[in-house]
Amino acid sequence: MTINDIISVNRHVHVFALVDVNNFYVSCERAFNPNLVNRPVVVLSNNDGCAVSRVPMKLRR
Repeated sequence: MTINDIISVNRHVHVFALVDVNNFYVSCERAFNPNLVNRPVVVLSNNDGCAVSRVPMKLRR
């Protein structure tokens, strides 16, 4: 059975993607607040339990 056989039987194919944006949110915050450059940063969300924590590469050991 190929993927084309599966698609022809089930027209409702769900595609999921996991995108690792790694430093995206912190980069956005640093663009608006240059005082955050070269400092550890945590970005919190709006009560859904998510947090993004980043330490600049040159500060890592």
